[in-house]
Amino acid sequence: MEKCGLGILTEPETVKLNVRLDTLWNPSRGGSNSSRKCEGSVFTKRSKILVTARAEKVASNMRSKVHLLRELRGDECLNVFEKHALKDDDLELNDDLKEIGRRIVEKCKGLPLALKTIGSLLRTKSSISYWKSVLENDIWDLPKEVKIIPALLLSYQHLPSHLKRCFAYCALFPKDREFDKKELILLWMAEGFLHHSQQINNVEEIGEQYFEDLLMRLKFDKGNCIPKTTRHFSFAFDDFLRVLSLNAYSELREVPDSVGDLKHLHSLDLSRTGIQKLPDSTCLLYNLLILKLNYCSRLEELPSNLHKLTKLCFLEFKNTKVTEMPMRFGELKNLQVLSPVFVNKNNEFNIKHLGGLNLHGRLSINEVQNIVNPLDALEANLKNKDLVELELKWESDHIPDDPRKEKKVLENLQPSKIVEYLSIENYGGTKFPSWVFDNSLSNLVSLRLEDCKYCLCLPPLGLLSSLKTLKIIGLDGIVSIGDEFYGNSSSSFTSLESLEFSR
Repeated sequence: MEKCGLGILTEPETVKLNVRLDTLWNPSRGGSNSSRKCEGSVFTKRSKILVTARAEKVASNMRSKVHLLRELRGDECLNVFEKHALKDDDLELNDDLKEIGRRIVEKCKGLPLALKTIGSLLRTKSSISYWKSVLENDIWDLPKEVKIIPALLLSYQHLPSHLKRCFAYCALFPKDREFDKKELILLWMAEGFLHHSQQINNVEEIGEQYFEDLLMRLKFDKGNCIPKTTRHFSFAFDDFLRVLSLNAYSELREVPDSVGDLKHLHSLDLSRTGIQKLPDSTCLLYNLLILKLNYCSRLEELPSNLHKLTKLCFLEFKNTKVTEMPMRFGELKNLQVLSPVFVNKNNEFNIKHLGGLNLHGRLSINEVQNIVNPLDALEANLKNKDLVELELKWESDHIPDDPRKEKKVLENLQPSKIVEYLSIENYGGTKFPSWVFDNSLSNLVSLRLEDCKYCLCLPPLGLLSSLKTLKIIGLDGIVSIGDEFYGNSSSSFTSLESLEFSR
C-alpha cells in the first residue's frame, strides 16, 4: 500500500470499500445537506468515508484530508507472505525456506499485493533452489521508471508456458472485466491453448485445471465490462480472426454470406440475437469448434449441411424454435457438448446416433416420446459418457400408450455415475427405474422431477447420499408421501439442503 486518499488502515485489507466517487454528495452539486443516497447506503452530515488510492491526486479531487499509510512492518510482511506461501497441510515453513522467504519479503518493500503474489507463486514450489532463484532474480532491480511491481512481473515469468498464453490472452479484454469461467475456457479452447494430457482427455476439464491454476497464483478482481455510458463502439478484424462473439446484439437480424470467408474461425457465438437462420456458407467454416445459438428466439432451423463442420465439438441452441436435427447430423463425431438434441420419428437422425459421439459435460434430449424402440435408447450409450448435466424431456401433451415402454426407454437412458445434475420432465411412466434412486447416481447433487403426472408413487430418493437440491413439481398422481420416500433407512437425505414441492 503506497498512498491513500483518506483515513488510515492499521492492518492490510482491514476495510474494503468500493465507492463511486462521482456519486458522493457534494455541496457544489446542490441537493439535501442532511443526507444523500449512494450505492445503496445513506450518507449523513456526520458520515465519514474512507477512500484508499495509490495516487495522492484522488484525495485532492475529493477536497479531503490526506493520510499517508506506512509500509507494513517486518513481522506483518512475513505473516502476509507466509499465509500465501504455506500449503494447506503445512503449519510453518522450514528454517531454510523461512530464511530465504525473509529476504524475499524485504524486496517486496512492505506492499501487500507484492507479498500475496510472490507468496502464491512460491506456494506451488517447495525446492530451496527454486526459492533462491526467485530471490536472486534480476527483476528485483528494475529501474524506477518502470511502473510494474517486480513481484508481479516475476510471478508472470514463472508461469508455465501453457498458463502464460492463457493469462496473456486475458489482456485482450477491458480492465476490470468480470470473467465467466466457462466462457473463458471456451475461448481458450477456440484459440488452441488447451492440450490433451495422458491423464485428462476432456478438453473442458483441462481448461478448468488451467483456470484453477491461474486463480491460485494470481489475484482476479471483479468489475464491469463496457460502461453503460458508452454510445459508440467499433472494431476491425481481418481474415485471421479466431473468435467472433455477437452475443446479445439483438439488432442483428441476418448473418451475411461472407461469414463463410472467415476460414480460421474457431468460435462463433450468435446467442440472443434476432437471426432466423444461418446462411449455408456457415458450413464452410471447416475449422469451427464452437457454435453457440442460445436464446435466438426467432431461429427456426439449423443449416442442412451442418455435418460438414467435422471439427465441431460444442453446439448449443437452447430456447430457440429449432425442433429437429439436420440430416446426417450423426456424422459430427467430434461433438462433445450438445444441448439440446431432438428425437423425431420422421427424421434420419436417431437417438442411437448419440452412441458414436464422445459427449461429456451437458446434454439435453427433447421429444423423448419419439423413441419407438427402447433398444435405440440403449445404443445411445449414455451410461458410458462423462455427462455432468442431463435433461430428459417428453412432449408436454404426450399421452403414453404403453407405460411399460416408457419406463424401459428411461431405464435405457441411464447416465453414468458421475452425473451431478438431472432433470426429468413429462415422463409418461407410472414408476421410475431403479437407477434414479439406487447407488448408481452416487454423485447426484441436484434432481428435478417435473410434470411426471402418471407416476403413482415417489421413489426412495432418500437413498441419494450426495443429493443437495430436490424439486418435485406437478406430479399429479402422488396423493401421499410415506416411508418409501426416505428409503426406510436410518441415514436418509444425508446431504439435502433444499426441498421444493409445487403443484
